[in-house]
Amino acid sequence: MADLLQKVFCIFARPYYMDGEHKVFHSGPISIQKGVNDHGDPVYVKLRTNNDGSQAIAPDKINAEGEYTSDPWFLHSTYTSYNRFREALKKLIAEYGTSNVRCTVYLPIDYEVLPNE
Repeated sequence: MADLLQKVFCIFARPYYMDGEHKVFHSGPISIQKGVNDHGDPVYVKLRTNNDGSQAIAPDKINAEGEYTSDPWFLHSTYTSYNRFREALKKLIAEYGTSNVRCTVYLPIDYEVLPNE
């Protein structure tokens, strides 16, 4: 049996870049440079999941089921204490805003969902 008794609280944040003194949060697809074309220009490929036909980006307020092809989120931090998680989340929301921060409770993959081998 997997270690399901251990709850781990996770905070995800949208990636950002600095534009002068301002943070610009990235809410669109993320691309990687795959090389250059014959003219020396960079060729980019979008990173994506296998959810073809789904919407690209999740809404700011998730209150329904959904699948998304290229919603960018980075794992910011993890906590085993709810109180430490809550305090860190408050500080991060004050800096990033509510639309650029998400939180979840991590559950390890249970043996019941693993494919039979």
